[in-house]
Amino acid sequence: MSTPVVDATPNPSRPATFVGRNGQVLPVGTDQFQFYGYRNGRDGSGIVTTHKAMLENIRKFPNARGRGFDEEADAVEWVDTFIKEEHPKLLQANCARLALVEGQLADARRRANI
Repeated sequence: MSTPVVDATPNPSRPATFVGRNGQVLPVGTDQFQFYGYRNGRDGSGIVTTHKAMLENIRKFPNARGRGFDEEADAVEWVDTFIKEEHPKLLQANCARLALVEGQLADARRRANI
């Protein structure tokens, strides 16, 4: 009995796609909007003009979000709303952390002078 031969040649990779605004399947990185906002990305939060730039900012950041907009004012509002809600929380948490670190540093310096 002979062993069947299997063709294991890999298929050429197909580009990643997504369903666009009008139901069309488009390659990832295709621009559909004039502006793209992102939150919690590589560069914090901001606005860019290409889908690719938005993806580069949010890729590999689990809490990052991105969204497309036709009007810059809408993108600014979406990003600024997030910043106004989240930054005070971050500032408060970082101030508490800073106080802890300063206290530990003062204790270490005091012990070094004993």
